[in-house]
Amino acid sequence: MAVANTAEIAERGLILRGTVGSTAHGLHLAGTDDRDEMGVAVEPPDRVIGLTAFEQHIHRTAEERLKHHPAADQRAHGRTPPSQAGDLDLTVYSLRKYAKLAASGNPTVQILLFVEPLFVNRWGARLRENAHLFASKEAGARFLGYLQAQRERLLGQRGQMRVTRTELIERHGYDTKFAMHAVRLGYQGIEYLETGRLTLPMAEGREYCMAVRLGEVPLAEVVKVLEELEAKICVLTYGAETVPESATGRRDYSKGTSTLPERSDRLRLDQLLVDIYKDAWKDLWGST
Repeated sequence: MAVANTAEIAERGLILRGTVGSTAHGLHLAGTDDRDEMGVAVEPPDRVIGLTAFEQHIHRTAEERLKHHPAADQRAHGRTPPSQAGDLDLTVYSLRKYAKLAASGNPTVQILLFVEPLFVNRWGARLRENAHLFASKEAGARFLGYLQAQRERLLGQRGQMRVTRTELIERHGYDTKFAMHAVRLGYQGIEYLETGRLTLPMAEGREYCMAVRLGEVPLAEVVKVLEELEAKICVLTYGAETVPESATGRRDYSKGTSTLPERSDRLRLDQLLVDIYKDAWKDLWGST
């Protein structure tokens, strides 16, 4: 059964959907944030076996708004339209793409395995029940990558920040929301490497993150805390307070103090995906 519309696949094949972003972490300010949501969908067989793969469907209220105001569209110049309070930013991944990202330790997509779902059926529940198969020290490298990049952008050491909140910079001297998310990554990276799970809304470090967002913490202190959090993640991941020079290519996590395995359990994940696809195809798409 050929289905060309990615929106239809994202709706009909949906098995899991939840809130991500500031709200999921318990760090939102009422009336100021957009709605960041993520989902997983089982695409029909022809989008897995055929030449036209389905990887994701993205819906952004900010881009839909441009249909009514085309003169304001700056995407051709590389400028993404900013979201406004209450806007929906939704990404629905195919099950295969989601699993690949989660298995590599991507901290953004892993949130969906631990946050209270907005929608979940038996296949989505099975994915969440097997969250432990995705857990590995490889996530430490991903948390570090995100954290270090955000710290460097915060200090103007790496290009430009993708989001520039001039009102926050003028009020506090730095983008406090951007800094808050950097600190959050540090606390959550440590929790994940120590437990293989994330507490959502976050518990450890939540009050400090909110203090950063509200501009109650000087930038110099934020930077110092970020460096301390980075060092702890490095020890858990590599067994050293800095990333070893040898940590290139297929990285060596054997000396990391975290008790998580070095890599996710890809063999069992493969079988999990095969089982979900075979079962869901019959019920969702009328195929076996």
